[in-house]
Amino acid sequence: MGIGPATTALIANLREWAADPGAWCYPVKTTRGRAVIFPEDVVGCTDEQLVALICARLNENK
Repeated sequence: MGIGPATTALIANLREWAADPGAWCYPVKTTRGRAVIFPEDVVGCTDEQLVALICARLNENK
């Protein structure tokens, strides 16, 4: 399973945001709902791990 262009763009935005020292939380809005991501969630994760984390957070909100 590959990562589509919208997800690739989201991950790029997350990585750019997490590099900002003032970053606190990033509300990810998808067609499935909302999830909150924190800078420490992004650092050191692969793209696939970030996608899995976002999916897990979306599932928590159900």
